[in-house]
Amino acid sequence: MAVDKKYPFFGMPYVTLGSVLLNYVFRYVMMLSTMQLNLLSKIPGYGTKAELASTVEDAVGERNKRIKKSQLVEKVFVAPTFLFWGVSLALFYPVFLIAATIRALYRRFAVGTPATFFKTDMQGPYARSPDYPCQFVFTKPFEPAKLKSVLFQMAAEAELPDDMVLLEFPDEDTGSFPTSAAVAADHYITGGDRQIGPETNLFSARMASYATSGAALVLRCYNGAPGKPTVWAAYMPGGAWDGSSCFNFLKELVHRYYGGAPNPVFACETLTLRDDAAEKLEQTTNFAQFMKRMPGAILSNMSDFMWQFYRAQPMMGGPGLLPRVNVLNFDEDMSTLIAAGAKAHGAKPYAAFVWAVANAFKSVLGYYPYGVIQQSSLQTRAYEPIVKERNLVGDWLIGPFRYLRTVCELTHSPFTLAMSQRMYDSLMDELGHGVECGSLDGAVGWSCEAKHYGLINWGAAVFEFFPFYPNEIKIMDSLFLNNYGEREIHADSGFVSYNWAAPTGIAFNTMRVNGKTCSAFGTSVHSQDELDAIRDEAERLLLSLTASPEIL
Repeated sequence: MAVDKKYPFFGMPYVTLGSVLLNYVFRYVMMLSTMQLNLLSKIPGYGTKAELASTVEDAVGERNKRIKKSQLVEKVFVAPTFLFWGVSLALFYPVFLIAATIRALYRRFAVGTPATFFKTDMQGPYARSPDYPCQFVFTKPFEPAKLKSVLFQMAAEAELPDDMVLLEFPDEDTGSFPTSAAVAADHYITGGDRQIGPETNLFSARMASYATSGAALVLRCYNGAPGKPTVWAAYMPGGAWDGSSCFNFLKELVHRYYGGAPNPVFACETLTLRDDAAEKLEQTTNFAQFMKRMPGAILSNMSDFMWQFYRAQPMMGGPGLLPRVNVLNFDEDMSTLIAAGAKAHGAKPYAAFVWAVANAFKSVLGYYPYGVIQQSSLQTRAYEPIVKERNLVGDWLIGPFRYLRTVCELTHSPFTLAMSQRMYDSLMDELGHGVECGSLDGAVGWSCEAKHYGLINWGAAVFEFFPFYPNEIKIMDSLFLNNYGEREIHADSGFVSYNWAAPTGIAFNTMRVNGKTCSAFGTSVHSQDELDAIRDEAERLLLSLTASPEIL
């Protein structure tokens, strides 16, 4: 199966360790932040919220005051934050650099080049720790016995043992459908007895509580009455599959449930890297150059990670290192208008999203993101047989990185829609257009090297998240952008929305399903107020494209 499985010792399936660490570490880090918040809440006046505002404008005004106050408080604690950051960096950087160097040398001489790694068998080993949270909403309930039968049949095809799959049908009211595009993450369901921290941590905090369940895939089906919300809260094997594949598994589950003929979606062993793609990877990747870049990349990533870790602690004036999520879902008509507005300005929807979220980031936080992490798949462009429909399950994910803040500072220019489109064009030239393979150089080539030579090599961003990732991305200070493109869900399902979250620094995860644009914002180091303000400003900018004759 996966390459790592063939090599014990330094070739151990690190993704298993990575997935478990991701969930267990976050579980206890969240508990620590929650404990600090509980202690601080006993201080008179701490965390006092304004009375319920009478208008939306008043509510936004109160939120902005809270944001300014919290950002001012953080500045007071810069000195102790700097002290903890410096000590931690001095202690951990040498350890992680040595481990990363040994791992990279092993991967190069025992496994081979990136072209060898990406050749075939693109799926990591399963871990008993789900780490990809997502939420489906439908208008129709699911019959439990039928759903269970289809789910476990698909799990068997994916070689997932029955004891690693958990299906639950909680008896909880799912409320009503939202009346606006901007939605709270806990609009339909709350965390209940599995919640850690605020209810708005819905996706990831509850996922972390499943780290001890022994499951790799968890599906909680909250059945509503016909015409009312039925919600799937799913926690997928994101340490083995990329994020798009997690969606594809659930898409196929809906397809089969409604009588669709089974599609051969489990293709990690049947797809093979095309000869032209393998040749390009051999030409564009260079191990010596990678090793030269790696110490600086890990230092940069670790410096950022440690700083954000301590800055976010409540005792340092931060909001708590807790994953926070919110949602922005546009209906078919508005999705079409936004796409048409972007096109009228000479931009793709992808470029419009990056432009809107990056500028919203600056509007709220006072600075641009360090860069943009452009989550991308090699599957349709570099593998054969060519499968045009993106419905396969495996792991063909890479994370090309583009600098943003430095570019704007050097050019003394705001980040415009035209700049965002050029960033997108660079990605497409390197990645490929349609089913044609691109140059695979530049940021794409570097990300292929980092995934192959890194300590963790698989999953839906699991390989990128930790500070020992050997390509500079500063994941806690950058915009993590994931766009799955256009997909379709079985028409009989009564599909309403699909959202997933990657709570990094600021993450924006989006796709267009059955014509509807479904997006979620996530963070682990900024407050819910800041995240909500970023979402609302991004919404305003996207809607401006439908009315403004000029690029803002």
